[in-house]
Amino acid sequence: MSLIVAVNKTYDSYYSPKYIGTLNQKKKFRKFGANTEPSKASSVSNKYNEKQNSLKHFYARDLMSKTVQVISSDESINYAITRMNELGVHHLAVLEDRELVGLITDRDIFKQIHSLDKKVREVMSPKVLMCTRNTEVRLIAKVLYEEQISSILIGDEKNDLEGIITRSDLLNFIVRSMPLETFA
Repeated sequence: MSLIVAVNKTYDSYYSPKYIGTLNQKKKFRKFGANTEPSKASSVSNKYNEKQNSLKHFYARDLMSKTVQVISSDESINYAITRMNELGVHHLAVLEDRELVGLITDRDIFKQIHSLDKKVREVMSPKVLMCTRNTEVRLIAKVLYEEQISSILIGDEKNDLEGIITRSDLLNFIVRSMPLETFA
């Protein structure tokens, strides 16, 4: 299982009794390109039927959104709200000098609604959970639920930002890809 936590521009493996991850330590995040490929929830329904009706055969690559919207840590909370509304997203990866330093969500902003002039860096979460495109969807679902977070970033072998999976992506995937009998 490959889960990492990014804190202050570097990452360490995410170790806990629940999840064991292994990746090299102390590498910097570098590139932050963004494709425009949408979530793949609708394209995996055939794969679901072929794979014995189980989440264990699906990976982050099967449902991640390759477009990860970003914002500078120097921007105001007010600008972050505007950007989220314009883009129709609830999560922005926070960059400083093209390096990932955190994640800001609409929930983070809601908690600071009285201070819209604050900078993103003052409100963002510097602890970011990240997995690889080969992480099983069932582990991602477990982490989102148990850690009570609404998204997880996807990194490639070099730990460059590659995509994002949100709780909404996961629910959309389940609703569109699995027959109702699965839940009976």
